[in-house]
Amino acid sequence: MFSPDIEAPKAPVLKPSKPTEAPPSPTALPTKRLTLRILFFGFVLILVVRLLQVLWQDEAPHTIYKLSCQKKNRVLTCESAIRTGTFIVEIPQKCSKSVYEIGGLPFSVSKRGNMFRAPTNELTVKNIDGDCTIKAFVDSYPFEAEVPFTWITTKKHTWFSIRINGHPVVERADASLFESVENGIWVAYTYDLSVRNKHVEVFGDAGDVIFVYGVFT
Repeated sequence: MFSPDIEAPKAPVLKPSKPTEAPPSPTALPTKRLTLRILFFGFVLILVVRLLQVLWQDEAPHTIYKLSCQKKNRVLTCESAIRTGTFIVEIPQKCSKSVYEIGGLPFSVSKRGNMFRAPTNELTVKNIDGDCTIKAFVDSYPFEAEVPFTWITTKKHTWFSIRINGHPVVERADASLFESVENGIWVAYTYDLSVRNKHVEVFGDAGDVIFVYGVFT
């Protein structure tokens, strides 16, 4: 028999369980990564475009300046504070036919009609014969040209011999065997031969001077 003062045990109160979260969709992570990549590459593209715009704005303009020159003993010497770009010389035809060297280059490389072009490291024109109005300029665009093994002399030579470091490589070969270009009394001969930084000697059968080019780098 139970005592009336004893309470009956209370039934446990069950708390409602939290709803289970659904696992992320298998396509959610790749989509998020793809969005991040698109944003990243878009940012990089904008940055590259801005850098190119800055570079184009800071690019030096194309300039051409006239030079002051003097002629002495058939050599024209010009003055310029700019030592990069192209040395351009305009010589009337009656005087250009006596020229054999422009800016250290043979006329066969630098001559274009009555215009001569060469690098600006040497602002000279050799053997100007006659009284002419010569115009010289320096162009900011660089001058690029390959100078093959070349020798310049007069038409009096009928054959040539060539020695490299004292060893003969050409012996009394007719002048007609070599490719050549003429400018007045001068003839520029070329020969396919590797002579860079070597001691080269060219001999002929006449007493006229022979100028050699394309030896030094």
